[in-house]
Amino acid sequence: MVKILNRIAILIIILALIAVKVKATPVGSITLTIQSGALKGTEENVTTEGVSNLNITIGGNSTNGTFNGVQEVAFYSGGHLLINFTHNFSASDINLSKVTIKLTPTSLIVYFSDQIQLKYNKTLYIDDNNFVSLCVKDAEITSISEISSGCNGANETDFTSCLGSAITINEVNCTDEGAIIKVSNLRHSAIRGTQPSPATTGYGGGVLIGVGCTYNWSCTDWSECIDEVQTRTCYNKGTCKDNKGKPIESQSCIVSSTPSNVTPPTPIRTSVPVTTPTASVTQLGLGVGLIAVMALSAIIIFIILKRKKIKKKTKFANMIP
Repeated sequence: MVKILNRIAILIIILALIAVKVKATPVGSITLTIQSGALKGTEENVTTEGVSNLNITIGGNSTNGTFNGVQEVAFYSGGHLLINFTHNFSASDINLSKVTIKLTPTSLIVYFSDQIQLKYNKTLYIDDNNFVSLCVKDAEITSISEISSGCNGANETDFTSCLGSAITINEVNCTDEGAIIKVSNLRHSAIRGTQPSPATTGYGGGVLIGVGCTYNWSCTDWSECIDEVQTRTCYNKGTCKDNKGKPIESQSCIVSSTPSNVTPPTPIRTSVPVTTPTASVTQLGLGVGLIAVMALSAIIIFIILKRKKIKKKTKFANMIP
């Protein structure tokens, strides 16, 4: 009974101490701290080339102040969307002085100095300026010259098949929206389009006018001659949706076995003695026949002489008494 009373007394003392501490705490001093992040700098701190009137929004609003949690970040050039991505400002800031954007009529490079969080990727938008090929390099680069001419370098993907359609390659999504090409799910970002040469621009060297639309055909160079056929790909960069006036995309060809600029090798002539088998056989037969006749004659003479000798011996023996 005494032990129970002691425990009750200790519990009363503890509760009293807690009540005194809570009473001494000013109202409103107990707060819940939520970590927030900031977009450090302004549009003027971004290094740009070819970008006009850069504007940055966070969650659709201006960039003033701090931000909490996950927000959508967007970069605009002259009112046209260039880049957008998701960023958790409760985890890290974005320092605009470490951002570089380079824009040309045929390329877009966005360099964030590895500030894009691993959980999120970027989406880029570039004007479709009559491209006949499209290359995407998912790597941090600072110059478009770092993309190989054949789009076959490290981290490069040929998205030419995206032109006029939509396609996903290596988890990167590409959509041709007509005037704009959208490339999403990029960890890093660099896009380069190739415009047609003057010889392949349009159909017959110009633009055809349709009913309420235009045709502007652009074709790639002819492929190598394989199985007597050459191919190429032609795209309509106009607004018409049918194939009126579309240039041919295949033609017959002939593979030359000997290139015209290569002189065929001169055959090496070797003098080989020519023998006449008939003459050799005839001579051999005459020789063998002559030897056989001589041998036979020798045998006959030997036999005749032998007989004469025997006869002489017999005659002489008969003369002796």
